[in-house]
Amino acid sequence: MKHTHRIVLASAMMSAFAGCQIGEEYEPFDDVESGTLVLEGDELAGELAISPPHEAPEAFARVGVLFDAERPAALELATSADGQVWSPWISPAVHHTEVEGTSNFVGQLELPADETARFYRLRAPAGAVSFVRMELLTSRLSEHIESGEEAGAPAALTLATGELQVHPRSEWGARAPNCSSPIGDVYRMAIHHTETPTNDTMSTPARLRQIQSYHMDVKGWCDIGYHYLVSRDGRIWQGRLDTQLGSHAGGANTGNIGVAVIGSHDATPVTQAQIDAIASVVRNVAAAHKFPIDRTRIKGHREYKSTSCPGDALFAQLGDIVSAAKGGGGGGGGGGGGSCDLPTDAPWRCDGLTGTTTNAADTYYTTSFGCWVDSAGTPRGDAGDNCVPACSLASVGCSGMTGPACERMHNWYTAGADRFGCGTKVKVTNPDNGKSAVLIVIDRGPNCSIENLVDFWVLDMSYPASNYLFGGPTSATERADVQVEVVASSTPVGPSTGSLTCKGDPGGGGGPTTVTVMGVLYAGENTADRIVGATVTLGGQTTTTSSTGAWQFTNVPAGSFTVTATKTGYVTRSISRMTDSAETWASFGLSPAAPTGTAILQGVIYHGTSSSNRIPNAAVSLSTGQTITADGNGYYKLMSLPPGDVTITASAPGYAPASVVRTLANGVSEWGSVKLAP
Repeated sequence: MKHTHRIVLASAMMSAFAGCQIGEEYEPFDDVESGTLVLEGDELAGELAISPPHEAPEAFARVGVLFDAERPAALELATSADGQVWSPWISPAVHHTEVEGTSNFVGQLELPADETARFYRLRAPAGAVSFVRMELLTSRLSEHIESGEEAGAPAALTLATGELQVHPRSEWGARAPNCSSPIGDVYRMAIHHTETPTNDTMSTPARLRQIQSYHMDVKGWCDIGYHYLVSRDGRIWQGRLDTQLGSHAGGANTGNIGVAVIGSHDATPVTQAQIDAIASVVRNVAAAHKFPIDRTRIKGHREYKSTSCPGDALFAQLGDIVSAAKGGGGGGGGGGGGSCDLPTDAPWRCDGLTGTTTNAADTYYTTSFGCWVDSAGTPRGDAGDNCVPACSLASVGCSGMTGPACERMHNWYTAGADRFGCGTKVKVTNPDNGKSAVLIVIDRGPNCSIENLVDFWVLDMSYPASNYLFGGPTSATERADVQVEVVASSTPVGPSTGSLTCKGDPGGGGGPTTVTVMGVLYAGENTADRIVGATVTLGGQTTTTSSTGAWQFTNVPAGSFTVTATKTGYVTRSISRMTDSAETWASFGLSPAAPTGTAILQGVIYHGTSSSNRIPNAAVSLSTGQTITADGNGYYKLMSLPPGDVTITASAPGYAPASVVRTLANGVSEWGSVKLAP
């Protein structure tokens, strides 16, 4: 139902990750400033299926990629210097992985030494990749794949934050920084957007860890580039220490505090909660450093550098943000509050595809939509709706299901994701009869054409909700109104009685005291290679990973926790995280244990009837976990292998994978050449 997708072909855009990030003031390299691709939805599906060539404005040496996919090898890229002769298809080297229902990756593809390209293509199997942001880089950077070592102690906040509620680095699992350059006297600020999915299926801590990994491992910076980041619910997150020089405004980083809104705001305005949060940061920074609050000091990124950042919609709101900062408006970034009032963007407006503002009076007219199961247990459908939620199925607890099955499972659901966020629970009350129901937000909508009929906010609910609250389906023109309040994410959906606490209530205990922590365990950085039968511990609880590598603990106290996983043949690893919702994901990988032995394996990858027909740059993997890429002559060599039988598998674009088995012995060099067929 009600889908929208986007493609951004950014010209004259500084194409660091998320459309905004620029190297530190003293850094010697630049990035290609146009040709960046941001793709999702139908446009992404068409791009990956057709694989059209794209020309960059200048030669590039590397490609940095953020992508959401079912496995890291799903996305492949090819490059060309002239648009005629193309490299083999190859997947980016993965630097960072997050798994929360789906998998999200940070990676890069580096061209061979002394080679550059002007053209590129990308492809993936149908449905395997759901989001891509690709950046072309002119600089070469030594590859540094994330080691998985835990971050050091979090740095303390340095800003006198006043009423701000800033979520520290420790809460999102930040890595230890390596910064030394001071910011200087602070006298200005730059506002950005990260150009990641606005209605994100990833939790904010997971997305922040990805951004930091991209900045450190792909860009080569000392830390995440921004000083503060603001999530869609209005929470403020600590980035780089605000005493350190940022990496966010090109040649204008000195004395400049960088604030980034998480999401993409080319066409979608930020919420009132975000306006309040940004205004609070601006007001507190200006007060701490004694500079005036005006548009000459508070600028969008595009006013410092040739770029589209922070997006047209957010850029148009900078005047409102400055006015709120000067006038003392804005809360403190807590995300929720204790009154059960939603953040408001009143007065009503609906000038895009769907409404993004909320009503200060919490009142909405209602309509009905979707697939559901009636009181007799019979599956029902809406002939006018495709029953496919716009929200990621993983984000609303429907991983592996169809859209209609997801809607029928929840039965009690609503649209309004652009107002409330995917997966949010809302209590909806009919003020005329006092009946209430708790609904989960799974979709966008209704379309602005519906709201424009009545010039008022409209809530699109499932048929069971409409039938329970009003005795039948409703339409906006009937003006059947409800009161809406956000409730804790752990609240069950369905008819409700009694008083419910607000989601995120910092003082009233609205958040759950215990949560479920879950994840999957995988080998290395390959999220598709699940580790079965591993022992996982959290606090005093212990479990074993399932046949899909999944693990789960219930009744975990909210707050910080540490998960440890062990399995013979792998290096034991622990990770520490903060709970961020009633269901907190904490997936991670284990590195294969270092081989012990002195056997040597070498060989060539070839085709046809002669081993002289070499296949360059073929991928070679062993059943013992080692991998290597053959050189330009199709040759590979691996040292220090354990004795015993080993399966050698080779693959290359345009050829079917093939395997051979060899027996290795300590101190002996064994040949393991592999023939591939087209």
